[in-house]
Amino acid sequence: MNGKVTTNRTKLERGRSALGPALELVHTGRAPTRAVLTAELGVTRATAGAVAAELESLGLIRVDSRPAAAGSQGRPSHRLSVDTGGPVVLAAQVHADGFRAALVGL
Repeated sequence: MNGKVTTNRTKLERGRSALGPALELVHTGRAPTRAVLTAELGVTRATAGAVAAELESLGLIRVDSRPAAAGSQGRPSHRLSVDTGGPVVLAAQVHADGFRAALVGL
């Protein structure tokens, strides 16, 4: 044995820790495309694609299936957006004299 540990992890497994940051980037509008998401996360295009696909499969974001040319050089990038039909969270704070509630889309 040479002392090296090798693992065969998938792109998604390597990018799983990027799911939260990726969702935040899309939700805040700081990553409107997969190309920007790739740069912001500092991962490969393949990993960013796997992360975006996982978030889409969870119903959290939408990835356009046919990217339009943006007028710049190179391959057009898939646009990312929050899935308006995605899951929501209901938060409640109960006090002796009343309560507050908020419904927030993820």
